[in-house]
Parts: sequence; C-alpha cells; structure tokens
Amino acid sequence: MFEQAHQRFGHLDVVVSNAGINRENLLEDSYDPATGRLQKPDLKNLEVNLVAHVYFVKCAVHYFEKSPPPHTSSPRTHQIVLTGSAASYIDTPPLYQYCAAKTGVLGLMRSLRTQLPRRNITINMIAPWMTVTPMLPAAIKDLWGHLPANTPEGVARALLLPAVDQSINGKAFFIAGNHMVELEDKIHESQPSWMGEKLSEDVDEGQRRLIPVGINPDK
Repeated sequence: MFEQAHQRFGHLDVVVSNAGINRENLLEDSYDPATGRLQKPDLKNLEVNLVAHVYFVKCAVHYFEKSPPPHTSSPRTHQIVLTGSAASYIDTPPLYQYCAAKTGVLGLMRSLRTQLPRRNITINMIAPWMTVTPMLPAAIKDLWGHLPANTPEGVARALLLPAVDQSINGKAFFIAGNHMVELEDKIHESQPSWMGEKLSEDVDEGQRRLIPVGINPDK
C-alpha cells in the first residue's frame, strides 16, 4: 500500500493508522482435539491492534524519507497519526488484549515523539471513547444509554487536527461525544501531585539527559 501510494504520488505527507478489530477469548480454554492439551490464546487482536501499528510506523518513516524535498527553502514535514483508544488509558474489561494493545500504541507514540522530529516527522495519537460503529454489540449500546458517544464522523474530524497541524507532536487526544481533550500535557502537569515533587523533578531530569542521545539499554 505504501509503495503504491509513493509510486503514484511521488511522496507521502500524512499517514493515519486506523485498522482495528475486537475479538477476545483470553479467559476461554480451548483444547487440541488430538492431544487434549491447552491451546495458546488467539493473538489476532494484538497482531492487528498493536503489531500492525509497528509495521505501519516502519513503512511510514521509510517512505517519508524517500520523498523528494519540497520546492521551498523549508524542509518537508510529515505527520503520523495513530488510532489508540480510551483503553490506552483506562481499564476496559472484558477487552483484555484490546486494552493491552491500545496501551502499547500509546507507548509506541510516546517512545517515538522525541525521536521522529529529528527526521521532520510528527507523531500523535487519538483515543476515542465509546464510538457507535457496526463493531459495537447492541447490548453494549443499550447499556451505554445516554452517556456521550462518538460517531465515526466525529472521530474522523478529530483525526484531522494532528494530521494537518505540523506544530502538534507527541499529543494524545481523548475523544468523547465528538469532543476532544488533550491528555499528555495534563498528565505531565499533574505529575508532581501523584509522583511527589522531588521524584518528579528527578524523573524529568533523567529523561532530559537520556532522550537526546537515544540510549539503547541493550547496547
């Protein structure tokens, strides 16, 4: 897909990773009919909702860097937008693997947001809360009642902000009832209140020292 788009248009500017599934059987036992042994869980949820984002970012950066420079003095800036979920921040049983995957998407965005700007790439995430789509079971929709819920169109509009505004980087936009609020800045601003001021200062200083050099602890 990336290769075809690059061949057709010559360069890529903005990419949005929005694929997702909802299939859970983590706590259900299944057995090999031949041996009777417990079978491993179905990991398709993690493969689509997390691993696919890793592949997506890898391809995006590769083809961004193959893009020719613009016909201006300013470098070309590229945008990556990942679709996380409210489950990136809050527990959502019985969506066990889904919650783990979407938390991983948040971690992926956080780990890249200080590195990709060096390549003139921004990365951000949206985190939709309840969204009414064909994936939503009728029983859950009825249980939700009159609480705020997103429409696909509302989520799509929220995607546009980090996709078109090149000044936005490393943010996560929580979307509820088609309204959105940025969470990452607020979490960091409140950090001293739940971590303690001294530890918060030390953590920030540690990050300040380590992040610029991109230390790999395995080397």
